[in-house]
Amino acid sequence: MVRFAPGHAIATANGLNTAVRTVGGVIGTQVATAILSAHAVAGSPLPGGRAFTVVFVLGSLFAAAGVVVVLLLPRAAAPR
Repeated sequence: MVRFAPGHAIATANGLNTAVRTVGGVIGTQVATAILSAHAVAGSPLPGGRAFTVVFVLGSLFAAAGVVVVLLLPRAAAPR
């Protein structure tokens, strides 16, 4: 969030934002893959419907947590 970073730290804020997004995407993908592969249908390499439900519920919970974090960020001062 460039708006909340001091002028001398904007590049650092952008870099940190990119790193956190990348790590989150990598971890989220691996967790989803692990859940889907752990719930394979017997005799098939394909995951069952419950596995997709678990993955989507977890994704929704993390998205809701992200919304809460954003709502807790301080508001920027109005420009003068």
